[in-house]
Amino acid sequence: MQPWDSVLIKADTNNPDKGRAGVVQAVDNTADPKTVTIRLDADAVNAVKVVTVNQSDVQRLG
Repeated sequence: MQPWDSVLIKADTNNPDKGRAGVVQAVDNTADPKTVTIRLDADAVNAVKVVTVNQSDVQRLG
């Protein structure tokens, strides 16, 4: 996974933002577990938001 990849937070995770999509801003492969920082897109209910999640909780789009 690299910055600027489009990703989706998987629906089967316990993350409160599951099902939301966004763009990767940063990748940390040195953390345990590995994490990504994502700028989530706005939708009808939620505003733009920046979150850090485990790489295993996201799916690359495209």
